[in-house]
Amino acid sequence: MAKNDKLVPVSQIAQMATCEKQSQLRSTHGDRKTPEQERLARKGDREHRRFHFQVKKHHARDCFIATAVYGSDAPETNQLRQFRDTTLVATRPGRIAIRLYYWVSPPVARWLRHSPRMVSLTRRILDLTVVLWTKEK
Repeated sequence: MAKNDKLVPVSQIAQMATCEKQSQLRSTHGDRKTPEQERLARKGDREHRRFHFQVKKHHARDCFIATAVYGSDAPETNQLRQFRDTTLVATRPGRIAIRLYYWVSPPVARWLRHSPRMVSLTRRILDLTVVLWTKEK
C-alpha cells in the first residue's frame, strides 16, 4: 500500500453495502449531522445504554429456575434448553408448559436464591428430568 493511500474504516465498508452514496459523501465532506440528527443520535445512545443496563440487571438475577439452580452455562442448563427447543416446543402441551415455566420461573428463582435447601431439592428434581430426557434420546 502506498503512503498516500487512504484507509477506509470497516464501518464505512459496511455502510457501502447499504448506501454507497452516503459513504461517498462522508468520505468527501466528512460526517455532518443536522441538529435534529444529533439529538436523535443522543436519544438512541441513551436508549441503547438503558436497554443494556436492563438486560444485565435481568440476567444477574438468575431469572429462570434452571439458571438459579445450575448456573447459566452449566451442561444441565444447556440440556434443559435443548429439551425445551427440541421436545417441548414440538407439541401444544409442551408450548403451554414453556409459557407456564416463563411465568412461574422468575419469582421461584428469586425465592431459591434465599433457600439453599430448596435449591438442593430442586436440583434433584431437575437432575431426574435431565436423566430421563437423555435416556429417551
